[in-house]
Amino acid sequence: MSSTATATSSSETKTVYILALADDTYYVGATNQLARRLRQHRDGHGAKWTQRHEVVELAAFNANLSRWQAVEKETTLRMMAAYGWRNVRGGPWTQRDLSSPPAALDQ
Repeated sequence: MSSTATATSSSETKTVYILALADDTYYVGATNQLARRLRQHRDGHGAKWTQRHEVVELAAFNANLSRWQAVEKETTLRMMAAYGWRNVRGGPWTQRDLSSPPAALDQ
């Protein structure tokens, strides 16, 4: 494998993580630098959802994923089904104010 292929494949893997937030809310995200991203969320420079709801703890993470986008989306939908779509943001649903649940929750 060439050094170019190695660099490309390492940049394609990410860690999917779940943050437990204040007010029984959650955030699902993906990053290639988990410690740095957690600091950003805690310092108020992360997602708008984590700026609104204080980070309580890193609840779970799954590292070195090549299919990270699918895992992030699936994890977000699972969390929305378990804790309510009003209480979870992540994947393609990062808007702070969703007006209705994702259509994928009905499937």
